[in-house]
Amino acid sequence: MLQATYPGVSIHRGIYLTPQKKSLDFATLFISFYGDEEYFVLLHSFNEAKQNTLLKSNLEYLRAIKSYFDTGGVKLYILNFSLQNAIEVETITKFMKDNCDNLNDLEIICTIGLIKDPQKDLNFSENEVIKAIHAINSYALDTDRISITDINTTIKENYLDQLGETVIYHPWFIDSENELIPPSVIAAALSSKLAYDGLFFNSIANKPIPNLKKLSNDFSNYENSELYSDGINPITFINKQGLKIWGVKAFNSHYESVNEMRILKYIKRQLKRLSREYIFETNTEELNSRLYIDVTQFLLGLWQIGALSGNSKQEAFEVIGDIQNLDSNRNQLTFTISVAISKPLEFIIIKLNRINYDGVQESLSVES
Repeated sequence: MLQATYPGVSIHRGIYLTPQKKSLDFATLFISFYGDEEYFVLLHSFNEAKQNTLLKSNLEYLRAIKSYFDTGGVKLYILNFSLQNAIEVETITKFMKDNCDNLNDLEIICTIGLIKDPQKDLNFSENEVIKAIHAINSYALDTDRISITDINTTIKENYLDQLGETVIYHPWFIDSENELIPPSVIAAALSSKLAYDGLFFNSIANKPIPNLKKLSNDFSNYENSELYSDGINPITFINKQGLKIWGVKAFNSHYESVNEMRILKYIKRQLKRLSREYIFETNTEELNSRLYIDVTQFLLGLWQIGALSGNSKQEAFEVIGDIQNLDSNRNQLTFTISVAISKPLEFIIIKLNRINYDGVQESLSVES
C-alpha cells in the first residue's frame, strides 16, 4: 500500500489547502511552416488572429485557428519556422528551445502546414517532413509536453516508425466550408478546455465535437479497429451523437494511454517548478520538511480531483524523503515518489445469457 512517509514530519488532512480547480497548463502551441518569415504570436481568441497582419493573409492557417477556439481551446501560441533552407534537426530543435522552454503554461504542441492533403500530398519532401515531425516530437518528449501529430496516407503506410513518441488522431475533419481541418487542432482544443476546467486527467475521447459533422474518410468499423491496433486513435461518426474521438492510445510510447501520459507529464512539470523554488536555500531538515509537505499537498490535490487512483491517499501515492546523509552531504536532497494513475476504461464486456424454455442457456457476448 502506498503511503506518504517522512521522518519527523506528521501530516494531517486538515493542513492541506483545497486543490486548485484549474490546471496551470492549458496552452497549445501551433508550430507552423508557412513562408519564409519567423514570427511568434500569442492568441486568446480568433478575433485577435483576424487582426494580426502575419496571420490574416493565410486562410488555411486562419481556419485552423478558428476551429481551435470554436472547439473550446483557451490559449494559443503561434510559432512559425522559416523554410528558407532544408530542415536540419539541430536547427529546429534549437528554434523550439529558444522560443518554447520558458512557456510555463504550454502542454500541447501541434505541427501545422507540413501536410497538405490527408490522402497523399505533402507540402515538402517526405524526408523534410519526417525530420521536422521527429524533431518536434523529440522536443516534446524531452520537455514533458505532449505532441499531437497529423498523418496522411504516405506517413501512415511508410513512416509511422520514424515519428517518435506522439499522439495520433485520424482521419481529418471537413468544416462547413468543405475545407480540411487537421485532427490535431481539434484534439488540442478539447485537451485545452479540459485542462482549463480542472479536468485535465479526463479523456477527450467519446466527447461531443462541436461544429464539425464530416470527415475526410468514412472508415468502416474494421478499418477503425486496424487504426487502433496501430496506436492511432480513430475519429468516427456515432449514430445520433455526431463525430467523436474513439480511442486513448499514446503512439510509440511507454505510456499505455494519453490519459496516463498527460497526468505523469503534468506531475513532472509541476514537481520541477515546485522544487526549483528551493534551490540554493540552506539545506536543513526544516527546509526538507517544507518541500516534503509541498510535494505531498500537490499529490493529495491530484488524488482529490480523481487524477490518482485509490480509496485513500495512502493507496494513491507515496513520498519518501532521504535524509540519512543530510549531515555528510548537504548539497543534495532526494525524494522518491510513487503514484497510482487513474486509467481510462477502454472496453466494456457484458456477459448476457438467454435461457430457453427447456432450460438451456445460450451465452451472448456484448462489447463496447
